[in-house]
Amino acid sequence: MSRTPISPLRRWSGTSTHFNNEIARAQNALRQARERELDARKIRDRTRDRLLLSNECPHVGRAAGDVTVAVRDAWVNTQLDTELWIYRTAKVQREDAEAYVWAIKDQIEVLRSIGVLSRQAFDLSGRTR
Repeated sequence: MSRTPISPLRRWSGTSTHFNNEIARAQNALRQARERELDARKIRDRTRDRLLLSNECPHVGRAAGDVTVAVRDAWVNTQLDTELWIYRTAKVQREDAEAYVWAIKDQIEVLRSIGVLSRQAFDLSGRTR
């Protein structure tokens, strides 16, 4: 087998298939992470709304015994601690999945550029396929 730029190009097709499969898996993982994030946000928002409407929620106002919005929000957030962490964790997982998709896409683009440069070098060498 001769060592021309064509032999690495033939190997590119196997690598290309591998990357195409990997990008499909990464996009599927991203879709699932987005769904988990959305579910966690819905739970957090619904629980927050229930807490804001509950009788235990501190009343915001300027009268004696009333609290500021910041104090009320702090009370709600302490009640929502678990839901907030579930949501934040899901958000970080979604961001990680997005970063992985972009990393795979960047690697594919680099390999495509190498393929184009290899073809150009082969064509400039005057050899024919």
